[in-house]
Parts: sequence; structure tokens; C-alpha cells
Amino acid sequence: MIAAAQAEAERTRIEAKAQAEATRLAAEAEAAAILTKAEADAQVEDQFARQMELQRIEVSKVRAYGDRTIFVPSDGPGARMGNYLAIGMAAGLGADDHRT
Repeated sequence: MIAAAQAEAERTRIEAKAQAEATRLAAEAEAAAILTKAEADAQVEDQFARQMELQRIEVSKVRAYGDRTIFVPSDGPGARMGNYLAIGMAAGLGADDHRT
């Protein structure tokens, strides 16, 4: 009985180690692919091609996060505007709660 449990534990350990190695290799392959694509994109000199790449990235972001997601800049004048909008909206919500 103990030998069977030890064998099962060893099998589970080996499977977990194999899965971890497979995950590591997949992550390394994905990182290498991303690096290769980034290097290729950096060599593009055509402005139209660069613009198309930016549009492709935007489509990917919408696909990943959903079409109701709003992206707000986190630095520069856009970030301040987003802050002001959020503060105004929060103040408006507070005023609505106070009136009821």
C-alpha cells in the first residue's frame, strides 16, 4: 500500500516537472517570436506600413479586452484629462446620492 502511494507521488512529481518544462519552453518560444517580430517591425521604413501595424495593434487590443473597454493614457496631458473626467464623474455620482 505504501509502495503504491509512493509510486503515485513519484508519477505526479514527474508529470508536474514535465508540465513545468513544457510551459517554460513554450514561453521561451513565444518570447523569441515576439522579439523577432519586434526586430522586423523596427526595420519597416514605410510610413503607411507603420500606420497599418498600429491599426492592427488596436484591433488586437479590442479583441483582447472587449469593445466596451476605454483606454486612458497614463502620462502626459491625456492622463490629466482622464483624471479630471473621473473626478467629475465621481463628484456627479456623489451629488446624485446626496439629493436622494
